[in-house]
Amino acid sequence: MRVRIYVVLLLFLPLLSVGQQRWENEISGEEYVSLQNTISYDYGQLISVRESIHNNTSIFKLDRNGDILWQKHLFYDNPVSPNGIKQNASGEMMIYGETDYKASLVYLDACGNLLWCREFVDPYNYYETYFNNAIFTSDGNIVASTGVVSGNSDYDIGLLSFDTAGNFLWFHPFNMLQKYPLLLSMIIDFGMNEFDGFIILSGFGYYAHPDKPNLGFLKPMYIKTDTNFYEEWLLPYGVTDSSTTDTIIGTTIGVISYENGILHGWGDKRYPIANSLLMNFDTAGNETTYYILENSSIDPTVTDNFFLDLAIRDDTTYFASVKYGNQGAGENPTGEMIIDTMCNVFNHQSHPNATMSSGLYPLEKDTISNQYYLAYNSNDNNWNIVLYKFNADLNSVPIDTASYNYDSLCDNLPIASDTIYVTDCGVIVSTPEFPSPAAYYAAKQKVDLTAYPNPVNGNMVHFKLKYTQYHSNMQLTVYDISGRPMVKKPIATGQKEAQLSVNGFSPGLYVAVVSNGKKVLGKRAFVLERSK
Repeated sequence: MRVRIYVVLLLFLPLLSVGQQRWENEISGEEYVSLQNTISYDYGQLISVRESIHNNTSIFKLDRNGDILWQKHLFYDNPVSPNGIKQNASGEMMIYGETDYKASLVYLDACGNLLWCREFVDPYNYYETYFNNAIFTSDGNIVASTGVVSGNSDYDIGLLSFDTAGNFLWFHPFNMLQKYPLLLSMIIDFGMNEFDGFIILSGFGYYAHPDKPNLGFLKPMYIKTDTNFYEEWLLPYGVTDSSTTDTIIGTTIGVISYENGILHGWGDKRYPIANSLLMNFDTAGNETTYYILENSSIDPTVTDNFFLDLAIRDDTTYFASVKYGNQGAGENPTGEMIIDTMCNVFNHQSHPNATMSSGLYPLEKDTISNQYYLAYNSNDNNWNIVLYKFNADLNSVPIDTASYNYDSLCDNLPIASDTIYVTDCGVIVSTPEFPSPAAYYAAKQKVDLTAYPNPVNGNMVHFKLKYTQYHSNMQLTVYDISGRPMVKKPIATGQKEAQLSVNGFSPGLYVAVVSNGKKVLGKRAFVLERSK
């Protein structure tokens, strides 16, 4: 039995001339990459991280001073790419991402015990699926934005839903590349926000300007669903500008608010330099106005800036986490700003020792105390998690000396840190042909072969093939009634149709066999009535 030891250090850095301790902590020991943090139901903090060495996931529960209450290490047998964590009012937590090229979600109770896990596959179209994001919707169910990769390496998205007991409810593939001819390449969604029963997905893709349909631009993109969570429209933001030189080249990460029929989105402009961007649009998918956070409004030395996350501060201002400085977009440190809804900067600060190289959503607002939690990575190549907490005026929060009742939904306290072994997850199969995971896995062991027309009365016999995406080195062979091979043809992985000439064959019974050199994968008899 292998024993894994985790060393977690919390470093409290001294504060200011008043002698009070500053709220700034660090979690170190395993080369952690911060993915997402959220305020827990008892106003502690939950952080999901990826362990760079082992590519697994850890969940930290912190108190209001950033001290670790417990850690849950999720251990997977297969390679895993976690994306984030969410918690509902009942304390239940979902951790979503990808496991071994399949979208996966792990569901824990309020005490950190494993309740269920699910993996999603669609055997017809996709060889890879992954959950980009997930939310608890207003009806209490889970809806996850699902990235899919088809056999020809096209990226697309859809929405998948199940209830909190893990029962699969529905899957809505969007098929964006087929619906929108000017969408030239992949579309990946970052943000996922629900408003009045519909969802807005935020991300990016390559989109052709109507004036130059062969030229693709990296575009901020929004997708709106209807109240049944089917795709309603796609808005590639900025392509309605008057010329290709004016078009916005960049991405969008989320929508921060919705009021008076207008949605307020945010992201960044990438060309010719990186600038944070506020984008407004209506529920019909029409752009209204946008604002650019100019570098000069921060400091004369700043050359690049882009948002990491936004939180509403009051009716007219936002609290923003931003990467900005004069070292280039990839090297700039993180910081915070107070801006208004037109990107005017009122105050700002930065942290030379902190960066954000992976993950999303480093900012969460505690609405009770009106304080802002942030989780970054250290900028010293050690991949530690650096934690900050600020008041609405950007002043650091002092250490909280009050006593709080954490994990109040659990009987056996304190909760122990341990390892959760994530194995034997239930498989979600969206196609009606496979009513159960067992039927799906059984289908992967064979190739389904259909001959048509049958009987054959011409020179060609045609075949439909299913499940070839799970096999390689295949060959289709036609045998006569004595077992003599008459004709052979290679079959490619994923191939769905084939045809063979039967010109010169005698009338009679024949058998078509698909094999891979080791075993027979499928066979089908057909009758040749006459030969021409």
